[in-house]
Amino acid sequence: MYMNDKKYFKVIAISMLAIMLGFSLNSISFLRKINAAAEESLAKSNQYLVSHIVVEIAGCNKRLEDFADSLSRMPEFLLTEDLLKQKGKMMGFESIAVIAPGAGMQAAYGPHGEELAQDLHEDAQRILENDCVLSGDRLFSPPP
Repeated sequence: MYMNDKKYFKVIAISMLAIMLGFSLNSISFLRKINAAAEESLAKSNQYLVSHIVVEIAGCNKRLEDFADSLSRMPEFLLTEDLLKQKGKMMGFESIAVIAPGAGMQAAYGPHGEELAQDLHEDAQRILENDCVLSGDRLFSPPP
Protein backbone atom coordinates (compact mmCIF):
# COMPACT_ATOMS: atom_id res chain seq x y z
CA MET A 1 0.00 0.00 0.00
CA TYR A 2 2.86 2.33 0.82
CA MET A 3 4.27 2.04 -2.75
CA ASN A 4 0.88 2.72 -4.18
CA ASP A 5 0.63 5.96 -2.14
CA LYS A 6 3.97 7.16 -3.55
CA LYS A 7 2.79 6.61 -7.13
CA TYR A 8 -0.50 8.31 -6.30
CA PHE A 9 1.41 11.27 -4.80
CA LYS A 10 3.68 11.49 -7.89
CA VAL A 11 0.67 11.46 -10.21
CA ILE A 12 -1.01 14.19 -8.18
CA ALA A 13 2.20 16.28 -8.06
CA ILE A 14 2.74 15.94 -11.82
CA SER A 15 -0.93 16.73 -12.45
CA MET A 16 -0.70 19.83 -10.24
CA LEU A 17 2.45 20.98 -12.07
CA ALA A 18 0.74 20.44 -15.43
CA ILE A 19 -2.31 22.42 -14.28
CA MET A 20 -0.11 25.24 -12.94
CA LEU A 21 1.89 25.29 -16.17
CA GLY A 22 -1.37 25.43 -18.12
CA PHE A 23 -2.61 28.35 -16.02
CA SER A 24 0.71 30.15 -16.47
CA LEU A 25 0.70 29.69 -20.24
CA ASN A 26 -2.95 30.75 -20.41
CA SER A 27 -2.19 33.87 -18.35
CA ILE A 28 0.76 34.78 -20.57
CA SER A 29 -1.36 34.31 -23.69
CA PHE A 30 -4.16 36.39 -22.19
CA LEU A 31 -1.75 39.22 -21.26
CA ARG A 32 -0.32 39.24 -24.77
CA LYS A 33 -3.82 39.52 -26.26
CA ILE A 34 -4.71 42.32 -23.82
CA ASN A 35 -1.50 44.21 -24.68
CA ALA A 36 -2.11 43.79 -28.41
CA ALA A 37 -5.68 45.09 -28.04
CA ALA A 38 -4.48 48.03 -25.94
CA GLU A 39 -1.76 48.91 -28.48
CA GLU A 40 -4.27 48.73 -31.33
CA SER A 41 -6.71 50.94 -29.44
CA LEU A 42 -3.98 53.43 -28.61
CA ALA A 43 -2.81 53.52 -32.23
CA LYS A 44 -6.37 54.21 -33.43
CA SER A 45 -6.82 56.89 -30.78
CA ASN A 46 -3.54 58.56 -31.75
CA GLN A 47 -4.47 58.41 -35.42
CA TYR A 48 -7.79 60.09 -34.65
CA LEU A 49 -6.08 62.80 -32.57
CA VAL A 50 -3.52 63.48 -35.31
CA SER A 51 -6.21 63.78 -37.97
CA HIS A 52 -8.24 66.06 -35.68
CA ILE A 53 -5.20 68.28 -35.07
CA VAL A 54 -4.42 68.41 -38.79
CA VAL A 55 -8.00 69.51 -39.53
CA GLU A 56 -7.83 72.17 -36.79
CA ILE A 57 -4.50 73.51 -38.09
CA ALA A 58 -5.81 73.56 -41.66
CA GLY A 59 -8.90 75.47 -40.50
CA CYS A 60 -6.77 77.95 -38.57
CA ASN A 61 -4.48 78.43 -41.58
CA LYS A 62 -7.52 79.01 -43.81
CA ARG A 63 -8.94 81.60 -41.39
CA LEU A 64 -5.54 83.29 -41.20
CA GLU A 65 -5.23 83.33 -44.99
CA ASP A 66 -8.72 84.77 -45.37
CA PHE A 67 -8.02 87.40 -42.72
CA ALA A 68 -4.65 88.30 -44.29
CA ASP A 69 -6.29 88.50 -47.72
CA SER A 70 -9.01 90.84 -46.45
CA LEU A 71 -6.39 92.94 -44.63
CA SER A 72 -4.34 93.31 -47.79
CA ARG A 73 -7.34 94.93 -49.51
CA MET A 74 -8.57 96.90 -46.51
CA PRO A 75 -7.92 100.64 -46.13
CA GLU A 76 -5.69 101.34 -43.16
CA PHE A 77 -8.31 103.38 -41.28
CA LEU A 78 -10.53 100.26 -40.99
CA LEU A 79 -7.81 98.30 -39.23
CA THR A 80 -8.81 99.00 -35.65
CA GLU A 81 -8.24 97.37 -32.30
CA ASP A 82 -11.92 96.33 -32.27
CA LEU A 83 -11.50 94.50 -35.57
CA LEU A 84 -8.40 92.72 -34.28
CA LYS A 85 -10.20 91.85 -31.04
CA GLN A 86 -13.11 90.35 -32.98
CA LYS A 87 -10.88 88.37 -35.35
CA GLY A 88 -8.57 87.29 -32.53
CA LYS A 89 -11.47 85.90 -30.51
CA MET A 90 -12.88 84.18 -33.60
CA MET A 91 -9.53 82.45 -34.21
CA GLY A 92 -8.90 81.72 -30.54
CA PHE A 93 -5.94 84.11 -30.17
CA GLU A 94 -5.24 85.93 -26.94
CA SER A 95 -3.24 88.59 -28.77
CA ILE A 96 -2.92 89.56 -32.42
CA ALA A 97 -0.72 91.99 -34.32
CA VAL A 98 -0.68 93.07 -37.96
CA ILE A 99 2.11 94.94 -39.69
CA ALA A 100 2.80 95.99 -43.26
CA PRO A 101 6.45 97.13 -43.25
CA GLY A 102 6.31 98.68 -46.71
CA ALA A 103 3.14 100.63 -45.99
CA GLY A 104 4.11 101.55 -42.45
CA MET A 105 0.87 100.05 -41.16
CA GLN A 106 0.67 98.46 -37.72
CA ALA A 107 -2.13 97.41 -35.36
CA ALA A 108 -2.10 95.25 -32.24
CA TYR A 109 -4.56 93.86 -29.74
CA GLY A 110 -4.21 91.86 -26.51
CA PRO A 111 -1.79 91.60 -23.63
CA HIS A 112 1.09 90.64 -25.95
CA GLY A 113 0.02 92.60 -29.02
CA GLU A 114 2.77 95.24 -28.92
CA GLU A 115 5.40 92.57 -28.23
CA LEU A 116 4.10 90.56 -31.19
CA ALA A 117 4.26 93.64 -33.42
CA GLN A 118 7.88 94.20 -32.36
CA ASP A 119 8.74 90.56 -33.09
CA LEU A 120 7.06 90.87 -36.49
CA HIS A 121 9.13 93.95 -37.33
CA GLU A 122 12.35 92.23 -36.27
CA ASP A 123 11.66 89.00 -38.21
CA ALA A 124 9.65 90.40 -41.14
CA GLN A 125 12.00 89.10 -43.83
CA ARG A 126 12.21 85.58 -42.40
CA ILE A 127 8.44 85.42 -41.96
CA LEU A 128 7.79 86.58 -45.53
CA GLU A 129 10.15 83.91 -46.88
CA ASN A 130 8.19 81.07 -45.19
CA ASP A 131 4.59 79.88 -45.20
CA CYS A 132 4.45 80.39 -41.47
CA VAL A 133 6.91 80.61 -38.61
CA LEU A 134 6.39 79.08 -35.19
CA SER A 135 8.31 80.80 -32.44
CA GLY A 136 7.60 79.42 -28.98
CA ASP A 137 3.86 79.77 -28.55
CA ARG A 138 3.54 82.23 -31.43
CA LEU A 139 2.46 81.70 -35.02
CA PHE A 140 3.50 84.19 -37.67
CA SER A 141 1.89 83.98 -41.09
CA PRO A 142 2.39 86.28 -44.10
CA PRO A 143 -0.50 87.10 -46.40
CA PRO A 144 -1.03 84.62 -49.26
